[in-house]
Amino acid sequence: MNKEELKRFDEIRPYEPEEMQQAFEDLLNDRQFSLVLKGFVPWLPKGVRNGLLRLAFKGVKTPLDFQKRFMKRIVQYITKVSHLPFYRLSRIIKHCNILIDNLLTFRK
Repeated sequence: MNKEELKRFDEIRPYEPEEMQQAFEDLLNDRQFSLVLKGFVPWLPKGVRNGLLRLAFKGVKTPLDFQKRFMKRIVQYITKVSHLPFYRLSRIIKHCNILIDNLLTFRK
């Protein structure tokens, strides 16, 4: 594919390492993402939630860093608390990965 053909996929391509920090800030400023976080910890003010996430995001430079830092823990948690058979659990994990990838690749 030439560059013109590849531009069709700009909105869904993975982030480059130099884009990660801005993508994270955009995510923190996203209204829907904020509502999801509020659903998990409604007693925590938005500024504190965002501050904690910024602290947790320190050192994340690449999409792989993000997968290791956040997704690994999410998958481990789901595995620990789930009483589902493995084949069903693997489907849930797949959907979790798709959700997170979509959050990180969402472009305005």
